[in-house]
Amino acid sequence: SVKFTIECVVTVPNSTNVDLVLSVLETWVHRPNNGGPEMVLQAIMCILDLPYSPEHCEGIRRIHKGLYWFIGEFCLQLAPGGWQSAHSERSIAAQSIAVQLQQGASFGDYEQRSVCLAALVKLAILFDDPLRISIYAFMAEFSQIEGMQASHPIINSVLSLFDRIYSAKAQLHSRVNKEGMQWSNEALMQLARDHAILTELSKPFCPRLPKPYFPLGSTSEGLIALATQRARAAGSLSLIHISEPTRLLSISYAVFCLKKKKKNTKNDH
Repeated sequence: SVKFTIECVVTVPNSTNVDLVLSVLETWVHRPNNGGPEMVLQAIMCILDLPYSPEHCEGIRRIHKGLYWFIGEFCLQLAPGGWQSAHSERSIAAQSIAVQLQQGASFGDYEQRSVCLAALVKLAILFDDPLRISIYAFMAEFSQIEGMQASHPIINSVLSLFDRIYSAKAQLHSRVNKEGMQWSNEALMQLARDHAILTELSKPFCPRLPKPYFPLGSTSEGLIALATQRARAAGSLSLIHISEPTRLLSISYAVFCLKKKKKNTKNDH
């Protein structure tokens, strides 16, 4: 038998308008009814996997950097529904995006590495475990490479954020294992405060957080809903802010914290 090997090499002119390419992709990614996001993601993965010759590396490198930014910026559209804590483990699209970004960070130049790391951070913030913990492990290992922490300060900043999230998450699960859903009002107040603080700390890395957003996962989602229900039923607590129900959840949830109502005094009218 005779085996034939066909080598495909991509040639991209240096003058290629990357912004125009990304604009076309953005147009299609906002057409979910026509299968736009799936088609766009498949096209991006194919382009990132194609080989190219060293003499034509500048054009393809610019395209790659633009595509890495794009999949980080539009990851919620490219992996619809997967960001919800109940479905994140089934988001194959999000896992594929994470793998491509890790490869881009590992083998790219400084600019490409910066783009890929920023996109990975956004992906880890938006998606729950097991995707988040895999990105956390990658970032922790990446930080051990000589010079990486100094040249990419985002690594230390996001590792500190994730340490804080996982610490709060461990305390949450420990309390749930001991007390179930029978939490005191004070404990629910503390959970709501932790939720608000972690949400605010996540915004510099991902300014457009989805609503509702639960940095501690689905368990905190249920407890914050419980806090809202208790406040409404008892009348002894008031919510500083309660969001409106969304199409994704049939319940409202507390965003900031619970505050005890002041008792009326004789001087009150």
